[in-house]
Amino acid sequence: GNERVLRARLADGKFFYFDDGKQTLTDRKPNLAKLNYQEGLGSYLDKTERLVKAAQFLASELKLDKNEARDLERACELAKLDLVTGLVRELPELQGYVGSWYGAKQSESPQVVAAIASHYSPRGGGDSIPADKIGQLTAVIDKIDHVVGLFALGKKPTGSSDPFGLRRAAQGVIDILVDGVTGGVDISSLVQNLLGQFESALGQAKFDHKA
Repeated sequence: GNERVLRARLADGKFFYFDDGKQTLTDRKPNLAKLNYQEGLGSYLDKTERLVKAAQFLASELKLDKNEARDLERACELAKLDLVTGLVRELPELQGYVGSWYGAKQSESPQVVAAIASHYSPRGGGDSIPADKIGQLTAVIDKIDHVVGLFALGKKPTGSSDPFGLRRAAQGVIDILVDGVTGGVDISSLVQNLLGQFESALGQAKFDHKA
């Protein structure tokens, strides 16, 4: 019985993998506009545009060289695109990994491919941080965006309840900053950059900067 179930799942995965191959990862970008990120925070296309702007800001702040700055921006541009693939819709636990496979197929740089795969890390307790610098920076931007956006909406963790995984995201940022090679990211500056982006969409009245 287990074998039959496993064979069926693998057959589905194979179908969606080859079906996804009819379109490049980059071609899928308009589809992000149809995928809601969080009510009040727009779509995953809106999130992607925030990540790219934050990547440009962080690259300037850290004085990354031209290649690192380009790879960080590109990783942030592509990081969420596999969410609109058939394979991730069928097997959501593969998000990130699928994007890296499809990124490699369209000849993205090894640094970008690695960052797409690793930017969700650490995914949970006991998981390691991204091994690569671009992946670490992409992960920090993504997780801080998540925390800032949800706090902006007033959706803070309460007691043991944390339905949006904000504690996990914040702990992931701390782990990366402590154990990674991120080169002294100024979290306050990054938070202010993202607050500025959120404010333009939601209006200043939505925010409590001291929260």
